Amino acid sequence: MTISISSGKYDVIENGIVIADSWNSEIEFHVDANAILKFDIILKFIETSDGKQNFTKEVKDNKITFECVNFGNSTGTAYPLEIATIVGKKMYLNFRNYGEKDVMRKIEYTFYIER
Repeated sequence: MTISISSGKYDVIENGIVIADSWNSEIEFHVDANAILKFDIILKFIETSDGKQNFTKEVKDNKITFECVNFGNSTGTAYPLEIATIVGKKMYLNFRNYGEKDVMRKIEYTFYIER
């Protein structure tokens, strides 16, 4: 049996859940899009004493790093983030963080591609 999933104007190409080994562990996705395009996506979690949330993106070489500052329970992206263009179609990532601070972090994620 084959099941395909879509949401709005996107086809879902991968989705799942990752439970980090510790609250501050980075989550790394190693994307092998095709014979030419390979890159890593890193979700880096940082806690600061001021409690202010921040979310930044850095692209360097074949790595896209999303720095998630003070991401607590049920914090994540509000919409799919564009991460690449593959064979003329844009690829996106959406994720949400759940967990009990200092105990465990669970990330639910979805990768999309334009139809």
